[in-house]
Amino acid sequence: MIKSYFFFVFSAFVLFSTSCKKKEEIIQAKAYEPSTLNQFFETYILNKDIRITQAKFEGRDTTSMYTDYTFKLYKNTYYDGPFEAINSTDTFTGTWQSNEDYSKLILDVSGNSALDWVSINWKFKSKSTTTLELIPWFDTDGDRYVKFVKQ
Repeated sequence: MIKSYFFFVFSAFVLFSTSCKKKEEIIQAKAYEPSTLNQFFETYILNKDIRITQAKFEGRDTTSMYTDYTFKLYKNTYYDGPFEAINSTDTFTGTWQSNEDYSKLILDVSGNSALDWVSINWKFKSKSTTTLELIPWFDTDGDRYVKFVKQ
């Protein structure tokens, strides 16, 4: 009888610990699954050539300054990575960062004064599978605006 009781307790313990371990593994696996927003950003934005089709700085249309540029955001994690601005003669590198809900995009490009105005904290005005419209995070009076379109 004691053997039966011991066998029952041991079996229950093994079953319970195996069940807990599987539940923990499932939780850990889900922590690394990309969210819908992660998947959208990775599928439609990251590693894609994008071009500026509209740009405004201090109220002036500056689009023509960027017609020769192709931009690309590369993935380090879902929320940051390297950034490139390429024109017919040069490649300028920098970094990008976003927050968890992809409402903010921080671009940092160095080495080209024409791109200094891009190196700020941006807020997404809108985003789709082909277009990113950004306005400054700190000021939404319409003085600065950029529209990127995927090529």
